[in-house]
Amino acid sequence: MPDLTVVTLIHTAIRRDLEAFADQPPELAARPAVGRYLAALTGQSHDHHKAEDEGFWPLLRAAAGDQAEPVIG
Repeated sequence: MPDLTVVTLIHTAIRRDLEAFADQPPELAARPAVGRYLAALTGQSHDHHKAEDEGFWPLLRAAAGDQAEPVIG
């Protein structure tokens, strides 16, 4: 079984940062620095999940072999 520590840490950090902004007043999000940070965060999230889709999940499916079960649908 692969070590998922780094994957878990990255997901936890992304969730933490998004949740921190969810409860902020709208005028905070209007600040240019905050907007740039949120744009960077969403870009990093997209790149991270693209990398998982292209590199991580295929390896995990291959390692699971006949034991692989669909998670969705």
